[in-house]
Amino acid sequence: MSLTGFLDNFSLAEILQIIDSGYKSGRLVIKPSPEKQEQEFAGSYYLWFEQGKLVSVTNNFSNTYLLSFVEQQGLINHPKLQERIRQLCSTIEPVGLCLYKHGSLTKQQLQLILQTQLEEIYKLFEISFGWFKFEDISDQDKMPWSEMTGESIEARQLALNGLRKLTNWKHLESVIPESNSILEQLVTQHNLKLEPLEFKLWKFADGETSLQQFAKAFNQPIVTIQRAAYGLIVADLIEALPVFDISVQSSLSTNKNQILPEPKLATVGTQSVNTQPKVNNSLVSNLLRFLGNF
Repeated sequence: MSLTGFLDNFSLAEILQIIDSGYKSGRLVIKPSPEKQEQEFAGSYYLWFEQGKLVSVTNNFSNTYLLSFVEQQGLINHPKLQERIRQLCSTIEPVGLCLYKHGSLTKQQLQLILQTQLEEIYKLFEISFGWFKFEDISDQDKMPWSEMTGESIEARQLALNGLRKLTNWKHLESVIPESNSILEQLVTQHNLKLEPLEFKLWKFADGETSLQQFAKAFNQPIVTIQRAAYGLIVADLIEALPVFDISVQSSLSTNKNQILPEPKLATVGTQSVNTQPKVNNSLVSNLLRFLGNF
């Protein structure tokens, strides 16, 4: 199965949302439009995933990207590195993990390599015009084991990180939530690393408080709140409800002139929680919109 589309219709963050939610394994190809992008985005980029987690990124098909980086950084001083790898490592084992087990690389060095790879991916969030294709890969032999460190990151955490580093949001203006949207929490527990503002938005998304009210309560520009909320939406932690959905609920209130309360920003205490996630309507809408482009 493969999915193909254009980045001006479907953002990289939304693509990562689908890969994570479906625990997909395969290769995502990103090819910027040469006519509309800066020279730094020339060529194609290949992001590899295993069960919804990024495991490698390359910009060529030669499967020498990782080893070239290791040698250039002086992480391993061995005159016949590739021959040593063929002797020590299985053909279906991450090369980085193999070298770690044999003492050639440390855990810190593997994390440094992954972080360097991630910095390359974060730049791709700036691309507003281009083409993408995701191909499911179930055959383990087709995975780029020689390009894998053994380290990984969830696709939705990758999306969050990339959006935080984004400098030009113009191509995402049509998908960030409206300022009068109401935020509702989708899960009560997760393992993602959030920044302080993101954490507060997620924690106090009560299905009653609007982005405008959050901006006032947190003393933040509304655009800052909108962008942070979009990141939480693609991470499947909250959803943004149009204000007309809330009006139906409000009509049931005994006081028709009731005003929505300010965010309940009391100190968060310890309490029992239900870990069952709610249905993410935003993801369903994204999928329908995505498939409608074929």
